[in-house]
This record gives sequence, structure tokens and C-alpha cells, in this order.
Amino acid sequence: NSATNRAYLQRGGDHYIVCEKLRSASTDAKAALSRPGRYHLVADNLSVKQVRVGDGARARRFCVCVNPEAKARDEIVRANLVAYLAQRIEGSDAWPQQRRDELVGELRQRPGLARFLRRTKDHKLRLDKTAIAKDAHFDGKWLIRTSDDTLTPTDLALAYKQLFQVERGWRD
Repeated sequence: NSATNRAYLQRGGDHYIVCEKLRSASTDAKAALSRPGRYHLVADNLSVKQVRVGDGARARRFCVCVNPEAKARDEIVRANLVAYLAQRIEGSDAWPQQRRDELVGELRQRPGLARFLRRTKDHKLRLDKTAIAKDAHFDGKWLIRTSDDTLTPTDLALAYKQLFQVERGWRD
């Protein structure tokens, strides 16, 4: 999902519709998430809001989608990760620094855990409460970027959700 690839897709007059990850979001995606606006209920488990970032012909169009069921699942997953991480670092203050370094190396192999871990100036391991709170902001949200102005936010969200379900069916 690079600007070069999106420009290539538009060369022949075509449009693109891509979903972006929020936890490692681009500058545009961060700007889209920070824009105020009202969500509109599309279905029982889906709300959307349309956002434009930039001005004029260079404006980029986004749809921020929220799924309450996915939000609840994300909260549970994060709580489990944080509990597991807390259990792993419990008592590590008494360990030698080399053993703490080994644990950090092991935890970095699992990015879901590593993003909630921080080290103090004296190399002690702590839960990163700021990162945990920041991560909660993304619960149940996904972001669609598109160049097609003919599709409504509702159409975009439902079509992308349907595509996700088809791809999930193939994986399963």
C-alpha cells in the first residue's frame, strides 16, 4: 500500500480500495483517525464515518469503520497479552541484567507482546501503560482508503467486510 502502487493503479483511470492497518498507520491514516466526525450505523455490528485528508484535487478519502464485536474481541486479546506479559516479567527486578536481556530478546520475537513492554533507565522491565492505552484506541477499528468517489462509505464498508469474510473462508 504505497503511494507508488496507488498511483500505478490509477494510471488507466481505475480506482483503488485498500484497507490499512492502524497500529502501524501511515501519516495519512493517523490524520484520518484524528479527524472529528459522526459515525453512521451501517449494520448491527458496523459503523462508518467518511474523512477527507488534504485539500482540493490532492485530498485523500478514507472511511473509518468500527465493529463493536471486534472491539470486544480486541479488548480481550489485549488483556490476555498484558496478563501474560505481566506474569513473564514478574520478579525480574531481582534477576541479573543478562537474564532480563534474554527475556526481552525472547519477547521481541512476539511483536504483540513487545509493544507493551518498556525498560526503565536501570534496565528493569515494566508494562508500558501508555502503549496499552494507545493500543485501546484502535480496538475494533479499520480504515479503508479509496480513490473512488462514486461509492458511499456504506458500500465501501460492506464490500470490504464481505471480501474479508470470503478471504477468511478460503483460509479456514
